[in-house]
Amino acid sequence: MIINNVCYGTYHSAKATADDVYIHTTSCDEWDMLDGEVYNVPDDINGWVKKLY
Repeated sequence: MIINNVCYGTYHSAKATADDVYIHTTSCDEWDMLDGEVYNVPDDINGWVKKLY
């Protein structure tokens, strides 16, 4: 998982990555500190929407 050009880990699947993002255990302190502060987030990767840039 890469955020702002920093690698926070490798995962065996997109679902595993999404699970860590959802439960705020990514090793990215800026995100993980928001645990309990982010609402209306899908709890399963199937509910996520891919953004194209």
